[in-house]
Amino acid sequence: DISYCCTPEGSETEEFAIGYYFAKELGCVSIPEAIENYFDFDAYGRDIMLEGRFYTAENGAIYELTA
Repeated sequence: DISYCCTPEGSETEEFAIGYYFAKELGCVSIPEAIENYFDFDAYGRDIMLEGRFYTAENGAIYELTA
């Protein structure tokens, strides 16, 4: 199965978009508001992408393989 994950906006990298999606939108990581500006969404997204479950379509949308 394939499900839509997210689409990077502006100057966001794929790693940032995935990290932000998992941390903020799915709530996989609890980040206190006081330190949110210091959280490395790029690094978090890179770690998630190491599982190799993601691909980027021609339109820039990122999808997750969920089978």
